[in-house]
Amino acid sequence: MEKIAALTLLALASAALAQNVRIVVVTHGQASDPFWSVVKNGVDQAAKDMNVKVEYRSPQTFDMVQMSQLINAAVASKPDGIVVSIPEAAALSKAITAATKAGIPVVSINSGADVFKKFGVLMHVGQEEFAAGRGAGARMKALGVKNPICLNHEVGNAGLDQRCAGFSEGFGRKVPVVAVKSDFTEVRNAVALST
Repeated sequence: MEKIAALTLLALASAALAQNVRIVVVTHGQASDPFWSVVKNGVDQAAKDMNVKVEYRSPQTFDMVQMSQLINAAVASKPDGIVVSIPEAAALSKAITAATKAGIPVVSINSGADVFKKFGVLMHVGQEEFAAGRGAGARMKALGVKNPICLNHEVGNAGLDQRCAGFSEGFGRKVPVVAVKSDFTEVRNAVALST
């Protein structure tokens, strides 16, 4: 993940070619989340390595209205580049398009592989969610799993919906989707109830 962050910052820093480069990163995941803390650490390290200033912003919860506002605020601050995740294209399209129309280089990470080009985003760093889910479903079937479930820890994240749909296709039948929080005990209980 740190390499991804470094490459993303390198792309934006190269596009800016300025002495005092400032990049704003807006993701749907909070830096306190175990996954996103790794991303933020990678962003911070890449900023240090590239000698650029980076501001990491995220909504308090999975909130597309707040995320859109954070992107709009980033655009208004006129940074040299913006990095965004795109978990819900419809909710974020205006804000992201405003950035690209303002001439701000934008790179997407994590989610949005299927829509980033529509918004004028330069590049996407991440996986194609449906294909990833399909591969995981096929692997589970090959391993002999009988009662799979697909855990969705961010209801409303289109990428996770795509991943679970791909998982069903790869497994060869409709697989139940179970909504969970990131709490390990809740995940364990949801799995126990589903099997």
